[in-house]
Amino acid sequence: MIKENLSKRSTNALLFFKLLFLIFILLAGNACQKRPPNILLISLDASRARNFSSYGYHRQTSPFLDKIAGEGIRFSNAFVNTHGTTPSHTTILTSLYQETHRVEFRGKANRPSQDKIPPTAIMLQEILKKNGYVTLSVNDGAQLSRQYGFDRGFVEYDDNGKGVKTGTEKMVRLVRKHISGDRPIFAFYHTYEIHSPYFPPRKYLKMFGNFKSTFVPSSQNLLRSINSARQDLNDQDLDFVRASYDAGIRFTDDILKKMFKELDELEFFKNYLLIITSDHGEELAEHGGFLHRGLLYDELLHVPLIIAGNGISKGKVDHRMVSSVDIAPTILSHLNISPPPGMEGENLLSRSTDTGEMEDAVFSQYGRLRYSIRTHRWKLIESLRPHQIELYDFEQDPGERTNLALKKPEEAARLTSRLKKWRKTRKVLERGNVEKVKLTKEQLKRLKSLGYVTGN
Repeated sequence: MIKENLSKRSTNALLFFKLLFLIFILLAGNACQKRPPNILLISLDASRARNFSSYGYHRQTSPFLDKIAGEGIRFSNAFVNTHGTTPSHTTILTSLYQETHRVEFRGKANRPSQDKIPPTAIMLQEILKKNGYVTLSVNDGAQLSRQYGFDRGFVEYDDNGKGVKTGTEKMVRLVRKHISGDRPIFAFYHTYEIHSPYFPPRKYLKMFGNFKSTFVPSSQNLLRSINSARQDLNDQDLDFVRASYDAGIRFTDDILKKMFKELDELEFFKNYLLIITSDHGEELAEHGGFLHRGLLYDELLHVPLIIAGNGISKGKVDHRMVSSVDIAPTILSHLNISPPPGMEGENLLSRSTDTGEMEDAVFSQYGRLRYSIRTHRWKLIESLRPHQIELYDFEQDPGERTNLALKKPEEAARLTSRLKKWRKTRKVLERGNVEKVKLTKEQLKRLKSLGYVTGN
């Protein structure tokens, strides 16, 4: 009898502990589901969409990123609002148009930005930090140096990435340091690797051919080629410059593949949201110049945009006209965090596809010098000093060669009116007392190598 009671007690105890274990598993599972996703935002500086193989390019420049695009949503018509590194990243991280935040609004070419991000501009990383995220950034500095205020809201901010190989290694180390905690991670990674000067590893250049050109594609040489109207560049030189740019993309693609593998081993991607984009494109002589002058043609504005992660559609291509101003509210909305009232972008993951052409438009600018409105078919560019209107029909002229402003006055007037209305409805951000940025000699040297500073 005693043995039977002991046996019953043991059985009951075993059932009790099994029940406790089951409850623990269920609670742990719910806790994992409720924990917000890790977020990885990647900015590949000076990357034009048309040179990525997932965007139809004839060279296999981005096989790994093509694979990532197939696992999420690739936005085929993503455009930046402005294409200076400092103001464009300000737009990406604040969801404010340049017309609103006024960073680098003077639009002076070949000079380093002196505008600090105003403290009144609420940045994505600040919001995420307040909502429990560990905020980390590794970037290549220069126009993203902490002096501009980009470090605001980051727990750790390393603006000395030293190129994609070293920078990604630093990013993995930071994630490894914080991944075991109970807080999700927001990681922002940026590199100038694709940006000029175009000096990719030799083996990557060989992937795209053998070139006899002796031209050295440094930023300063490319700038000089603009000023000489390309008189010192022949067709072989031009092919070499373009292949060098493409090789930089391919090299970066391979290094990112390695970083993703290491982050996956850390279980970063167990629950995640990924955004890959750029702050601007690059001129490769389509309109007679190189790098990124103060123009608003598509080679400068059209950038890659890929979003992937848990709960994101797989293998989808979204053809809507979308803007860099939409990135921050998309991230916040995905986390069920209400974007601040001042943000001007939209949630790309919930936007209706039933938009007419006039509604489905993006707005871009180069400071206060030039503005553009772009729909699927049309682009209007308005230059203010001196005043000039350009109108291009992308159905007939995807290279933006033939200005139809005089031949299509009604279309030009319609788009000019829409652009004017957009400018009038922007509310200029109250900047407060913002100090001018002071850069070190080393930072100025770095900016010169990137083509942002000319002269000695």
